[in-house]
Amino acid sequence: MIEPVGNLGAVRRGALSREEPVTQLTSIHLCISAQVRLPDAAGLSIEAWDCSLLDLTMRKLLLVITMVWAASVLALATPASAAPRHDQVTGTGTLGQFGDPTAHVNAIQAAAGLKGGFTIAYPDGTLVVGSATCLFESGNTAFVTGQITSSAGPREQPENWSAGSYLVIGIKDNGRPGTAGSSLLNFSPGFASDPGCGPNEAATPVFPITAGNYRVFAAG
Repeated sequence: MIEPVGNLGAVRRGALSREEPVTQLTSIHLCISAQVRLPDAAGLSIEAWDCSLLDLTMRKLLLVITMVWAASVLALATPASAAPRHDQVTGTGTLGQFGDPTAHVNAIQAAAGLKGGFTIAYPDGTLVVGSATCLFESGNTAFVTGQITSSAGPREQPENWSAGSYLVIGIKDNGRPGTAGSSLLNFSPGFASDPGCGPNEAATPVFPITAGNYRVFAAG
């Protein structure tokens, strides 16, 4: 709530020396002699001691006060950037080589277990979809092992990406795009059995993406 103190409703018109209460204002000359206090939680106060001729409407005055109050509340309500509660890797990136595949990854190591999955799509119609079975992180690099749930397209057989097989996706997060370079990506052919959790030479992230971005987060 905004608490006015003093007399905000006084108007001096022409040579009149007495104060008249304001009942309806359009465009007036205000002589403000007041202090407007924002809530104590905001820790702010605004003092206005101005008897100059102000060509303002009351609506404009209230708008300015409201904007200052809203900004102070927003500043108090916005928490500092907090570290994520779980290890996770997320993002979408496109390689500008090897057929220009686009890989979407979203894996979160929650308290109840690993959640998320992956999708790899090629312009030629190849599509591989699966669920994440393991997430390994080391610094800004992550490896996601996943089991394929569905696949189709001309690369399905050559890459051994049949349903039930496993693959590993490697990602290196180089920060925001345009700062330290693009994120790096790689993914393996299919494995008939689970290759395990952790770095895999077939998926070492060494190829820069040409579009998109990946983020690797470690639990704080």
